[in-house]
Amino acid sequence: MSWIDDKPLVLGLTGVLILTGYFFRGALQEAGKEFFLHLRRRNAPAPPSPAIESAGQTAPLVVVTEAPEVRPLPISVPEPTPHIPDLTFEQIEAEIDKAAPLMRKQVGDRYIGIRVDWVLYLRAASEKEGKFRVRLSLEPNRLSRVTCGVDAATYPQLRLLHEGHPLRVSGVIESCEHGDIELKDVRLTVLSNKKP
Repeated sequence: MSWIDDKPLVLGLTGVLILTGYFFRGALQEAGKEFFLHLRRRNAPAPPSPAIESAGQTAPLVVVTEAPEVRPLPISVPEPTPHIPDLTFEQIEAEIDKAAPLMRKQVGDRYIGIRVDWVLYLRAASEKEGKFRVRLSLEPNRLSRVTCGVDAATYPQLRLLHEGHPLRVSGVIESCEHGDIELKDVRLTVLSNKKP
């Protein structure tokens, strides 16, 4: 079989390919034109408002070349206060007493920031500028070892309590020196006068 015998077949295939190419070329050109027009319409500036046209002014043209970077605002979330549920005053005191005398402050400082929840006994209290300064002891009628300040308006019942009355004290250790502990962010609960 020679090329001459296949000439009609080759010419027919060539024609089909050429027609297909023109069709797709035209379709792609039209699709490209439509896409380009769509982009132009989408990005075209808004027409001036009728109020501006009636005043004879032209609306200012604003061109945005790059969108500003949007950063989330930093959120300040307080860290949770560490809480050791079974930590007792006696354990803290024993750790401080085991340390060398010049290292006791550093050992006590390790407890700063820890929330404690203890049953203590009212030893003494004073009032100044709407605040109660409360001194508490580990046992009734003993020397005070724990101190804290609370709002007088929040705890008016402290005025009626006698020395030795039990209180549940929940607070964060602010300082721990020489076997005495100062608490902050304190919540008090007045307990019955019976030993818990």
